[in-house]
Amino acid sequence: MTAEAPDVVLDLGADGEDGSDEAETPMETEDDQAAYGGEYRRTDFGAIAGIDPDRFQENDYSAILKEMVLQVVAAEAPIRDSLLVERIARAHGFKRSGRQIRERIMAVARGVAHVETEHTGASFVWPDAMVVAAWETARFPNTGADVRSIEDIALPELSAAIRGCIDVDDPLTGAARQFGIRRLNSAARDRLKMAKPLEGHIRE
Repeated sequence: MTAEAPDVVLDLGADGEDGSDEAETPMETEDDQAAYGGEYRRTDFGAIAGIDPDRFQENDYSAILKEMVLQVVAAEAPIRDSLLVERIARAHGFKRSGRQIRERIMAVARGVAHVETEHTGASFVWPDAMVVAAWETARFPNTGADVRSIEDIALPELSAAIRGCIDVDDPLTGAARQFGIRRLNSAARDRLKMAKPLEGHIRE
């Protein structure tokens, strides 16, 4: 699932309870748009010269891929490994991110950044290993194009968002909406529950 299609399936409702299955509902009202304006922005590769899909698998093209990976890490890390691959693949005009493309990009990423696999099995790319345990920031989308799926947000970042919703009746719903997500599917809600801080950190 891409950043353009967040985990938007079930209506959270005013009380945070899951509703019936419905089509995705983007944040279109004036109140919804107020959720935007945050610091998280998708990577802009406009400043990188020499992006060439025809050279993607060439050995001497690794320098360009390294520059692209470092730019994504600087702008978006922690970032889901699949989302990192998608960012770079789309910048090359590749419509699909197959095994060879993924392996090529992740080989470069492992050489310049830290890849951490959660207990859920999801892997995220971080600037370095030291940042993982110290992370306490929730980054909210700058625009609708910057909205991420809950599955594409690292657990420490989700936890930080939930801690910031201590005065909300349903902190999980509050956190999701700050990330620009109006509706959640059950998998996304389960992931938010896994990220929920220890008892006493938020109000039940």
